[in-house]
Amino acid sequence: MVTACAERTVVSHGRTAGRPVNPKEAVPDVDHDGDGLGVREDNCQLVFNPEQQDRDGDHIGDACDPDLVHADARLVASLAPSPVLVNDEVRLSATVTNTGNLPATGLSVRVILPEAMTLLRSTDGTGQPCHVSGMRVICAMPAIVGIASASIALVLKPAEAGDHSVFVVADLPGDPTLDDCMVTLEGTAVTHMSGLSGSKKSD
Repeated sequence: MVTACAERTVVSHGRTAGRPVNPKEAVPDVDHDGDGLGVREDNCQLVFNPEQQDRDGDHIGDACDPDLVHADARLVASLAPSPVLVNDEVRLSATVTNTGNLPATGLSVRVILPEAMTLLRSTDGTGQPCHVSGMRVICAMPAIVGIASASIALVLKPAEAGDHSVFVVADLPGDPTLDDCMVTLEGTAVTHMSGLSGSKKSD
């Protein structure tokens, strides 16, 4: 690594004596990472990055920039109304926000329903119906670039009275934090509303 020390005036014998040294000239122009660029021009000298992308303009390539290390999904979800009458509609909404610096690609939202809950209709983050496999609902999401969000919506119907748990998780490959990308929603279905004040809980 060339530091400010390379800017010093070199006092030595020969043609460079007494002349400021250009840092790029002081380093052998070797291509350490095989991307076709020597260290004098390569903004990631030890990481293969022939395209030399540098989105924040700090002269450190995105492929090795410590400021651009990951995408990070944060999930917020709700289930309402609760309580709800058996066979009435209840709506699940979930929003995923990318709080990291890299685009969130390959993202999906997975919903696991209880046996007493039926899916009536769904909309994924691209506006299409979600994929259903048994009690699992997989909702595709678009790539989320920067601090942005995308949402899904499900309409459910409880078939039995009682407390029902719905598990929701934002699946993002390489997500560095898992505690903010999953939630369990609790909903209550009843046969009549008299005497109930209603509640909704999520964690």
